[in-house]
Amino acid sequence: MFKPIEMKKTIIIGSKNDLEKIIEQLHSLEIVHINDYVSDEKEEVLHLGAPMIHASKISQNLLKLRSDAQLLNIYSENQFFPSKISESQIEKDIDLKIKEIELSVISLMENKTKSEEHIKKIEERITKLTPFAGIDIPLEDYRDYENISVFFGKVRYPEKLENELPKITKEFEIFESKENDETIVLFISKIFAENISKLLIECGYTEIKLLEGKGLPKQLIEKLIVSKKELQEKLEQTNNELLEFKKRNAEFILSSEEYLSIQVQKAEAPVRFATTDHSFVIDCWIPSNDFNKVKEILEKETNGELFIEEFEVEHEENPPTLLDNPRPVKPFEFLLDIYSTPSYRDIDPSFILSLIFPLFFGLMIGDIGYGILLIIVGIIFIKKFKLSEGLSNIGWYIIYAGIFSSIFGLFLFGDMFGLAFQSLPVEGGSEIYSWSSLL
Repeated sequence: MFKPIEMKKTIIIGSKNDLEKIIEQLHSLEIVHINDYVSDEKEEVLHLGAPMIHASKISQNLLKLRSDAQLLNIYSENQFFPSKISESQIEKDIDLKIKEIELSVISLMENKTKSEEHIKKIEERITKLTPFAGIDIPLEDYRDYENISVFFGKVRYPEKLENELPKITKEFEIFESKENDETIVLFISKIFAENISKLLIECGYTEIKLLEGKGLPKQLIEKLIVSKKELQEKLEQTNNELLEFKKRNAEFILSSEEYLSIQVQKAEAPVRFATTDHSFVIDCWIPSNDFNKVKEILEKETNGELFIEEFEVEHEENPPTLLDNPRPVKPFEFLLDIYSTPSYRDIDPSFILSLIFPLFFGLMIGDIGYGILLIIVGIIFIKKFKLSEGLSNIGWYIIYAGIFSSIFGLFLFGDMFGLAFQSLPVEGGSEIYSWSSLL
């Protein structure tokens, strides 16, 4: 309990014909730590292994699923919820199902993107037309004149413009916006354009770019608003379809992603091995207590056509750390990993941590009421996030903290929710609330 499990360095050599079966067994055992083979340029016999033939296809399906999950925003909502889909259900027609999901997601997302882009363009057009809406002049009447200049924009000092404009020429026509936003449009002969430009600058003129198109701006805006409303309804319908599609397929996508992730690990496992033309070599660590079991299973799988040899751990080697603690202490291994996992030859402080953490927490809270609430919250954490090891362990920490808080609150501090069980006499005769006085 205070020391990590003893490990044995092991070499496994076998035929490439048995490689897939060996990988499957090693993965199912979940107790073998594989060391990556580092190729040496001078080595002529051994070389780095290659992924299995089906690795590329599995990786492609996995990327498609992850892309679909990202587009549907599935991860944030379904990451810690258990799946009810079995491995056999996932394996059945998985390629066809992934293709159907991909095509549906692409189609729905394209419809959504098109609607959003169209709505954005309409909003931009409405924004550009808004300054013209207060003047009842069609857009086509603002341009294409040979002898007339058109000035459209906002004037900070319109009174000055009205007073000074007749001094330059009386041959002009000016229109003011009905919206009272200082917007004007001035039609004047091109002969006086230069002088008028100078005057407008003195009057605080800000030009607004003339727009292409035909029709009254106010009517155009009304039509655009109707089109925008229709597109928003269409977008809402698409979003509802996406939501419905997401509900139907979220569980399959997450379950399939987990399944394919494991299959990819298996298919790409040979890149960690040393290989020859006909054989493979696996350098790994196996717990001493499980060595005979692993050897027996692997030899049975290959009908004894496998070479497995164990070696003593040399001092300069650094084996992986596998902690061995009783079930109540197990959750505190995660808390220990947050700081640093002890090395193979160090003491495992998980048991000491399992005593000190809840003890000090209980002394700080020291209230039976809050302790019971903590226990309830911890149980909810474990039930809700049982597939997430980290959050599940946090649930156990909260439960242990709640138990110690309740014990100290009941026997040491004698209070619940901040109130003592019994009133204590104080100077001045003032009364202190307690559970005995309230009840």
